[in-house]
Amino acid sequence: MGVEIERRFLVDKMPEINVEEIKDIIQYYLPMQEWLAVWPGDYNEIQSLLIESTTTFRLRSIDNLAYATIKGKSDGATRLEFEMEIEHNELELIVKNMNYPYVKKQRMVFPVKDGLFWEIDNFRGDNLGLIIAEIEIPSENYPIELPNWLGEEITGEDGEWSNHALAINPLKNRT
Repeated sequence: MGVEIERRFLVDKMPEINVEEIKDIIQYYLPMQEWLAVWPGDYNEIQSLLIESTTTFRLRSIDNLAYATIKGKSDGATRLEFEMEIEHNELELIVKNMNYPYVKKQRMVFPVKDGLFWEIDNFRGDNLGLIIAEIEIPSENYPIELPNWLGEEITGEDGEWSNHALAINPLKNRT
C-alpha cells in the first residue's frame, strides 16, 4: 500500500529562501466513477479506499505532466495514497468543459538535511494569499527542525485545510 506521512503548516509570509525548483500545479477533484475511468493501475490495491466516504479522487497537472491520485483520510500525519502518471491529454479531455472543483498553486521545493525537503505551496485563484508548507517524513515520530517561518500546524486537519477542502470551499468564500 502507498502511505504518505507528512506534516503541514500555515505560512504567514513567503520565506526568503533559496528554492531548488518551482512548479505550477492545478489539481482537479472528480467523482469516483469519472476518476476510475482514467486510473491506469490495479483496482485491488485501492479497493479499501474505494469504499470509504472520505476518499478523494484527484487529477493533477504539474507543468506538462499529469497524475491520477487517490487519497484516504488522514490519521494524524499518515494517510493512504496511490498516484500514477497518466497522459496529459487524458486529463485535458476530462476537465475540458467540466466544472470540477480545483486548486491552483505554485510549489517551491526547499531541500533540507537527510534528503528531505519542504514543499511550499503559494495558492492562486480563489485561495490567493494562502501559503502552506509541508514535509514528507519517513515516520510520524521522525524528528524535523521547524523553520522560524512556519505558522500554525494543520497536519490532519483535512476538513478545513486539505487541498480538496480548499477546492470545495475556497478561502474567498470563508468569513
